[in-house]
Amino acid sequence: MKKTILLILMVLFLAACGAEESPAASLEEMQEDAVNAKPQIQEEGPALTVDWVDFIQWEGNHYLASDSAVLEDPEKISGKAGEVAFNVSDNINSTSYKVKNGDAAFWEPGTELYHIDGLPDFLAVKDPSEISGYRLYLDNAKSEKYPQHFKDLKLEGIKKIEIYDPFFDENASSPKLLNTLEDEENVQGFLKMLTGEHAPQDPELITNPPDPEIYAAVLHNGEDLARKFHIYKEGKQWLWYPWDREFLPEEMGSYIEK
Repeated sequence: MKKTILLILMVLFLAACGAEESPAASLEEMQEDAVNAKPQIQEEGPALTVDWVDFIQWEGNHYLASDSAVLEDPEKISGKAGEVAFNVSDNINSTSYKVKNGDAAFWEPGTELYHIDGLPDFLAVKDPSEISGYRLYLDNAKSEKYPQHFKDLKLEGIKKIEIYDPFFDENASSPKLLNTLEDEENVQGFLKMLTGEHAPQDPELITNPPDPEIYAAVLHNGEDLARKFHIYKEGKQWLWYPWDREFLPEEMGSYIEK
């Protein structure tokens, strides 16, 4: 399932000076687009294409998929809120379309929506490709109440870190757990890698960047929501995107690859 983040209408002109963007960077930048979502239009040649991001319209509220939020306890899923009524991405290619209650960007009609105990600003949808088994949607009008970026987290509250292969394998029931850091030394060591002095860029990446390996680090602080961030490996170089791209020490591999 294609996962992007709000209805975005942006005019992209492909000029001769096209710039290359790291495929890894776009995953983290989508979170920023969700927080500061602006209407955009995308043009492909002479035809206009509406590029829908992952949203649900429900009871007059616009919910956006939260790629950083992981439900700590799936038992918090409570009553059924309702069902998706209409899939816009398969049926609408017009910038003048006004979304209606029950519309969803990518979910099929009949997909069940759930409330979450203790998280009234969220909706949940069952999704085996998610670490918790549910994809979470946050009321866009309430997004400022919830930290969206690593810099907003209170790191002293992090007690456990899980490392996953985040990509859904059709032969598996969920993303693969690679490692769990629970003792204070390992948790603090991992966080120090993220917040300390960063490594220089491998010169080989400048001239011959490989496709990245992508991992998900889930930071647990004892609250209802854990927070997920992506860590990348390009060749021998570890890096991530807390805001801009930052290179990490080679020792990061000892935490990622158990």
